[in-house]
Amino acid sequence: MRQWREMVLAVCLMMAGLHGEARAELTLPALTTASAPASEATLTYMNRDVVVFRASLAGVTPEKRVRRAERRLADHERTGDTEVVGQVPITIGTQQGIGITLNDTLLFTLLPEDRDPEDGRPLGALADDVLAALKDALAARHAQTDPANLIKGLLFALLALLPTVLAVFLLMRLRHWLAIRLQRQMLHRLEANMPWLSYLAQVLERLVQILVALVSIALGYLWVTYALAQFPLTRPFGDQLGNFLLGLLGNIGMGVVRALPDLITLAIILLITRALTQSVKALFDAVQEGRVQLPGLYSETVGASRRLVNVVIWALGITFAYPYIPGSQSDVFKGLSVLFGFMLTLGSAGVVNQLMSGMTLVYSRALRKGDLVQIGETIGTVEEIGTLSTRVVNLYNEVITIPNSVVMGNQIRNYSRQDEGAGVKVGCKLTIGYDTPWRQVEAMMLNAAKSTPGLRDSPAPCVLQRALSDFYVEYELLVTLVDTKTRPFVLTRLHAEMQDEFNRYGVQIMSPNFEAQPDGGAVVVPQEDWHKAPAAPSSRPAIPE
Repeated sequence: MRQWREMVLAVCLMMAGLHGEARAELTLPALTTASAPASEATLTYMNRDVVVFRASLAGVTPEKRVRRAERRLADHERTGDTEVVGQVPITIGTQQGIGITLNDTLLFTLLPEDRDPEDGRPLGALADDVLAALKDALAARHAQTDPANLIKGLLFALLALLPTVLAVFLLMRLRHWLAIRLQRQMLHRLEANMPWLSYLAQVLERLVQILVALVSIALGYLWVTYALAQFPLTRPFGDQLGNFLLGLLGNIGMGVVRALPDLITLAIILLITRALTQSVKALFDAVQEGRVQLPGLYSETVGASRRLVNVVIWALGITFAYPYIPGSQSDVFKGLSVLFGFMLTLGSAGVVNQLMSGMTLVYSRALRKGDLVQIGETIGTVEEIGTLSTRVVNLYNEVITIPNSVVMGNQIRNYSRQDEGAGVKVGCKLTIGYDTPWRQVEAMMLNAAKSTPGLRDSPAPCVLQRALSDFYVEYELLVTLVDTKTRPFVLTRLHAEMQDEFNRYGVQIMSPNFEAQPDGGAVVVPQEDWHKAPAAPSSRPAIPE
């Protein structure tokens, strides 16, 4: 009775399943008309690809077929029998294929659907390739288990490691030697007043370090590739690393070959550009030395004009060469160009203002290197007229850097420009009371000018009456300097001679203003008191040569 009840229950469950399947077919016909394709799975043994399964065999997916083959290979390893690989035709249901056997034991079956869709060869050709791959993997397993092969591979790897380490050590020593040479050259250039080369030396040192590091990494890569190739188990990895390196070098070589016409064109454009700049330099040097004269070009503007022409020539050369630069048409290169242009646009407003001010300053010829000038409150000698700023050394030997826009925004007084001609006049003002005859004042001021060195005899000094004020007359002595760079020292000596001259004749100088004296006498210094201690006898302010 119990058996009958189990049979009835099974029949009922079967009928229910058939009824459910029928309903599914009626309600969802689209889901049962086609089955999803099976995914690929690769059988790998001893790190070597043996076969790729692409089809299901009697409902067994490619992944399960791979696991079954791996279990059979593992069972064979435990038995340790001799290995005889073969192939036999197999028919499973409606599917026909070729079985791959190992010692008369079926490892796996190849189906026509396992072939690559683009491979038009028959299934037998695929079976031959699989047999060859399987034999190679089995041979690698035997070689891997042989201690002699392991010892030989380890010995070869260690022997290859020695020259690799030696090469890296020599590279490090070479880098150290080059660093010392660059430092010596840098110190030599600094002594030769060429400090900008120190930055170039630092850049070259960094490039040498990077190059040595890359070569060391490449040597290590080659040793790892060689060491992996010495062991049967890891030989596929060594082959992959070697193929990757060869492929990379091949791609780089082919890229260089393909870019060779563009590189040649680029080199020709750059050479032509450099030749033009050299010709322009020779022309401007001739103008600066006076061997050639060009209208509108002066010695003060030669340097700026040469720089401007060179910038224009190089800009045109880069414009022509840009399409031939390798990678210039790539999106990355275009993106960087746009970013650089955007940054230049944002940050160039102030720079362009300084550049235009510098050009205006140079071409207006308002000042030049070595001129004694006054810019705003700053008085000093021009040391350099740069692209963005002007440097001035004042009387205290302080270097003052003034932006060109500030220079152009102030009044510029150049005390040196007329040195080659009539010279620059210097004024010395005094205020003397109305009780002193003006003829006497003029004579004393002219005598003080005659006693002052550093003044020109022609044009002769002269005295001007600048104003008739309430309590005094304002006089000004005009003299011409021999060298404008000694201006403050000559004025000091002139002021000293002026005081001595007026004290000698008992005439009071009304600066600062005096309206009346308490005792009614003149404020003067007697001649016997001119050299009171600690003053030296007959001392005068010195004028530097």
